[in-house]
Amino acid sequence: MKTKFTLLKLYLIIIIYFSIIYNALSQTKYIVNVSNYSFSPSTLTILAGDTVEWHNISGNHNVNGTTGTFPSNPASFGNLAGTGWTYSYVFNTVGSYEYQCNIHPSMKGYITVNAAAIASSVFENKFLSFYPNPCSKILNINYNLHNNIAVKIYNITGTLVLSKQIDLNDNTIDIESIPMGLYIVQFLEDNKIVFSRKLIKE
Repeated sequence: MKTKFTLLKLYLIIIIYFSIIYNALSQTKYIVNVSNYSFSPSTLTILAGDTVEWHNISGNHNVNGTTGTFPSNPASFGNLAGTGWTYSYVFNTVGSYEYQCNIHPSMKGYITVNAAAIASSVFENKFLSFYPNPCSKILNINYNLHNNIAVKIYNITGTLVLSKQIDLNDNTIDIESIPMGLYIVQFLEDNKIVFSRKLIKE
């Protein structure tokens, strides 16, 4: 009886672990704090389908990312001004976004939304993957694109932390030096993004 209970506990732990990993690798929620006349972080790089949630810590502020204010935004988002609010928005459209606080127009934020999968139908029959994920040290790359590819790894604020050219003779990346956390891995062929995925660095 004790053995069955132990196995059941182990089974539940495994299910919970893989559920956490699955959620981390699919849609992700990013928190932006609003206070001291700033959005923190003010710059984010995310994937399509991710959520950004703003928390007004102090002051009378709002989020205005409407196309009326920023015509180049791919879609509109925003809330009314006030204090102590929480506002969230799911970014489903790829592109570059800008937003501001209407009461304090110098308060600005920027969000880059990358495609969550293959970026062009030209590559829809091509195979590209990396493993393991999560990863602590060596990232292995598998692909059958015609040309050598570039791999770029960004943190959630959009800062490039690692870049490397990959070919069939050298298809690994040592990521041991980058801090633990959530990253976005971009694969480029001929300087065009063909694939973007999230990476958990353990």
